Amino acid sequence: VARMAALAMGDKINNVYDALRDDDERMDLSARLAGVHPGLAVVTGAKTPENIRAYIEAHTEFLGMAPPIVIIDNLMDTRVAGKHHQEMGFYAELLPTLKQMALELNVCVIALHHVTRAGGEGRNQNPHGLGTRSLKMTDLRWSGEAEAEHVIGIYHNVQQTEMFVQILKQRD
Repeated sequence: VARMAALAMGDKINNVYDALRDDDERMDLSARLAGVHPGLAVVTGAKTPENIRAYIEAHTEFLGMAPPIVIIDNLMDTRVAGKHHQEMGFYAELLPTLKQMALELNVCVIALHHVTRAGGEGRNQNPHGLGTRSLKMTDLRWSGEAEAEHVIGIYHNVQQTEMFVQILKQRD
């Protein structure tokens, strides 16, 4: 929420964090955000695909148009009945459902999935990658990569001064 508020207002994230910690400043922050991006909605907590669909449909009904983009942060926090995010069946059921929802409701659905595994070359030196090494598709095994339409890897250098984006899978 703090990152989204800072981005929407063009403010530094530390200023937003400070405002969120203080009751009076939090209310002022809320007032300043009103109307900045009227279509922006941040919904917290784990949701099922049905919950996500209901929010998209409510947004469409209320504002008269579907949201252009829906970001699910973090995919493993999504709920699928009878499935756990460490099971392949979780992704095999969830990702096609999200894809069909995106097509039917005409929205772009981006599902974030944080991977801190091997991270490409040099695994012995850095066994978890820590987000500082490029990924290979094999690093994502059993993370829903087979069902995803597109897979993009994002990592940063060790100094955390630069971010790198890599396209790992592109179906169209």
